[in-house]
Amino acid sequence: MKIVHLAWSPNVEELFATAGKDHVAMCTLSGNSVTVKKGKAGKGGSIESQCSAAWVNNPAHKNALLTGGSDGKIYHWTGDQITKLYENNKGSVHSISCRNDPKIGAEIVLVGGNDKTLTVYRFDGKLTAVW
Repeated sequence: MKIVHLAWSPNVEELFATAGKDHVAMCTLSGNSVTVKKGKAGKGGSIESQCSAAWVNNPAHKNALLTGGSDGKIYHWTGDQITKLYENNKGSVHSISCRNDPKIGAEIVLVGGNDKTLTVYRFDGKLTAVW
């Protein structure tokens, strides 16, 4: 399992996610051991190679993980299941970052990719492009 990115959950201290070639895994660190739960693509789906990962900081969405795929899509995970796919880049999504913004009552998500674009989203349970 080739890991190209990992991210700690800001809401669950022992939880982190890994992303890489054809996988996303939710991992729980307990003492000297790690329990790994592989992400599931869902019925008839597949997980493209994942290039980046970021947890949503807002405790109202504490199980939400966003990953960027080599297929240019943003994958929205709830637990170990893909909840939604969003079209984003014309190439791999190499970076994704989340920050809770209480002023707007939502998460701000920055997404950068191989096509040299930076997209800003609002996340309040779903992604909405800001610019």
